[in-house]
Amino acid sequence: MVLFAVERIGVELPGWLTSEDATYLSGGVQKTDFSNVTGLRSLLKSVHQNAEKEIGNYIPMKATALLANAAWQRGAIALSNGLWGWECYPTSFGADHLYIPAQKAVCKWPRTVDPTSDAGLASFIEGIDGATRTHEGVRFVSYFVARSEAAAPNPARAYLGATYTATDSAAFVADALDGDAVEVLHSEIDGLDAYYEQFFRSDHHWRALGAANAYNQIADALGKGPLPTAVAPVEGPLYSGAYARNSLCLVTDEPTELAYDFAGVELSKGDTAEGGNEHALYVSADKQNKHWRFYDLFYNSFATVKGTGEGRALLVCDSFGFALLRPLATGFAEVACVNSLQATAETDQSLGELLRESGADTVLFVGDPGNFSTFCERNPQFFE
Repeated sequence: MVLFAVERIGVELPGWLTSEDATYLSGGVQKTDFSNVTGLRSLLKSVHQNAEKEIGNYIPMKATALLANAAWQRGAIALSNGLWGWECYPTSFGADHLYIPAQKAVCKWPRTVDPTSDAGLASFIEGIDGATRTHEGVRFVSYFVARSEAAAPNPARAYLGATYTATDSAAFVADALDGDAVEVLHSEIDGLDAYYEQFFRSDHHWRALGAANAYNQIADALGKGPLPTAVAPVEGPLYSGAYARNSLCLVTDEPTELAYDFAGVELSKGDTAEGGNEHALYVSADKQNKHWRFYDLFYNSFATVKGTGEGRALLVCDSFGFALLRPLATGFAEVACVNSLQATAETDQSLGELLRESGADTVLFVGDPGNFSTFCERNPQFFE
């Protein structure tokens, strides 16, 4: 209550004395909500619950307590694992994230959805198959990203029954489609060392190298030239992404970017525009945001990209696509991006409408296999 009052009168407190540094951790700052109040008894209960939430936001060193508790549990699990020697184990009791000690990385349990019995993936196949006949002359590419759940090197695959990778999903889609109307590609990575050169240890997203390699696979399939894959460090703090944040296991990554001059590229969304070598959202962020949200800030979700290549592309993606925008701009004159492949995203537009608006001659679907599976359920009119 003292901390609450002190902050309300304008006294600035150090972050460690409040829960400021727990904002991005599980159990961080919570918002009060009285929207479900229906009577006096409900009001009293709501006041009590919301008071607990608000007081919880002012617990000193909250982040330290959360992290220390998770670390203690992880230590106990690691001690018992000495008897078994497993390559990975839960980050805390009951967690759905796994810690890989040899890599100092966090991953998720492998995907167990069989592509051959995945009704959602079958719906996507039916939709894109129809689209190839409706939109003759348009090229289609589907790229399945091997995030940790769908990655062949995930060490937890050895401890489960049947598990399925991005390779399995891509193979199922390729076999189900007629002819060569759709290029079906996927992340091709063997071994954890190679995997973590291309994907973050603390997050599900790919690093700059992973995105560049994906672009080069796409470019090769479309007959375009490759992009150099050399990388350079990004000035700023280390990165602890969603896996580290949600599992309270603070592994870190050194952020990198492609060592390539994107000066001829322009990205825009609404009234916001920037050059290909700019990353204004990241540069203007404070240190804490840069630490927790590097990927989202550095790869802003732009809607239109003017590039230096030839032809026009429509990119239908989840968040993996945002790191692809600059590489794609080297192969296309213009790229229109919609994120309706994102796990919860929906759009009222159809593929036909998007093609008319963008003038695209190439359609690229890029995302996690699970998001392909739910795409048609979320956007039933897309392929109509």
